[in-house]
Amino acid sequence: MDPKAQILVPQTMSVHGFEIPGITVEQIHEVIDCYGKAAARCVEAGYDCIECHCAHNYLPHSFLSAGLNHRDDEWGGSLENRAKFPLACIRAIRENIPGDMPLFMRIGAFDDCLENGMTIEDTIEFCKMAREAGVDVLDVSRGNIVTAANALEVPPIDLKPGFNIDNAARIRRETGMPTIGVGRINTPSSPRRSSRTTRSTSWSWAAPSSSTPSSATRRARARRTASCIAWAATRAAWTALPTCATSSTSPACATRSWATSLTGRSRPPTSPSASPSWVAAWPAS
Repeated sequence: MDPKAQILVPQTMSVHGFEIPGITVEQIHEVIDCYGKAAARCVEAGYDCIECHCAHNYLPHSFLSAGLNHRDDEWGGSLENRAKFPLACIRAIRENIPGDMPLFMRIGAFDDCLENGMTIEDTIEFCKMAREAGVDVLDVSRGNIVTAANALEVPPIDLKPGFNIDNAARIRRETGMPTIGVGRINTPSSPRRSSRTTRSTSWSWAAPSSSTPSSATRRARARRTASCIAWAATRAAWTALPTCATSSTSPACATRSWATSLTGRSRPPTSPSASPSWVAAWPAS
């Protein structure tokens, strides 16, 4: 075990007999600075897009949720105070990336099974704050690791396909922001149906990419893709594509033009033939 390794939580927590000290104000500012430095490294490495993770009990979400953040200083209490840390991280990222680089944000629709957790109304209000801080696109998820809602992070087969799409659609309507819907989108036809019924901007999937590695390419080229049964396994990778991709559109160009149309930011690829580096590597066929 690395003696220097730390688990950072909003306030002191007791877990199975072990006490985890709460993050100090000095550490808060250090972590915010680290977000900016990490974003700068991404730019240097040639990434075309960055996503800030503010869901699933990562530190930004832990500060944001009153079910997890019980601090009594300026970093806790009201939604505005709880939002200070994630918003500071978002601003640090935005300040260290080009103005034309899209910034996505992963966010939970609400806190399932968590007393005093985020409601969807809280989430909508925070997303508006995040937009002002520099976020372009919302990637709306569900689940947390401290309650039974952990199952929603890798949803089991007994949840209906697209179970979270309505939440993403509401958040999109009330924020006016481009929004990605996720949650048991198992076949290429699923997002097309959900887009017609809820007007969710786009969609992403993970398990289908594992069961059929070439599914993203086939989808982009309007080929037949095998269905995927939801399975409880670690999230492998996510791929987001426009629901209107056609056989004449290459995966790289489709995804790049989709990101540009979503955000309104125009960013050329790192090389004329390169796929965007924020998307999993495309199969040869």
